[in-house]
Amino acid sequence: MTSRFASLSRVQLAVLVPELLLIGQLIDRSGMGWCIKPFGHPGMLEIAIEEWMGASPIYTRRMQKALKYEGEDVITIFKGLQLDIGAPPQFMDFRYTVHDRWHGEFHLDHCGALMDVEPMGEDYVRGMCHDIEDPTFDATAVATNRRAQIRPIHRPPRKSPDQHPHCAWTVIIDESHPEIEDHPVIAVMRQTRAARTELDPSTPVTKGRPTTPVSWCPMSTSHSSRIRPLCGSPMKSVCRCIC
Repeated sequence: MTSRFASLSRVQLAVLVPELLLIGQLIDRSGMGWCIKPFGHPGMLEIAIEEWMGASPIYTRRMQKALKYEGEDVITIFKGLQLDIGAPPQFMDFRYTVHDRWHGEFHLDHCGALMDVEPMGEDYVRGMCHDIEDPTFDATAVATNRRAQIRPIHRPPRKSPDQHPHCAWTVIIDESHPEIEDHPVIAVMRQTRAARTELDPSTPVTKGRPTTPVSWCPMSTSHSSRIRPLCGSPMKSVCRCIC
């Protein structure tokens, strides 16, 4: 299927991609609010977990294939997180550290989702930062390696309003880890039209800039600056996957 973003320039796409990620995040967060009234806070948490675990492995693998960065290591996981709908620039300020292929860390210098829920009380903070994130981070990693484990170094509730970073996590891949199982809902999601949609592969360029994002992520830079080095063709694939 031809991308409807095909006519946009690389400069335009570099502006558009973060905005589409943010739009997707805000649409989802507003939907979770509507779930609270009929199902209560526990029901909303269950919906959020199933939604993430059913969708994330599918769109993460699709992005890896379209952008040609398939792999099985921590670096591959971090490349996917940089373009994940759950980590939009300006709303979530992710920072990544790679120790080696099988060990890494990330932390959030700023978490817009935390800013949303902190005024609602500790139950909502724990619901998001513990109940939701414990199973869903691993569900995202499973698209790369079923033996990946993402575990907290520290996370909210915060001891004080000025505590930074907002949270920090380790990512470790080890053969001794049990393989992560797919959530049953993923079988349902795979049958949807959205899941079956294939992205056009990135097309080659001729001016020495790589089409694959193998070198897009100097891990010490800010999140927004990591998107710009992508060439136009990969960014068009990102736009289609988000939408």
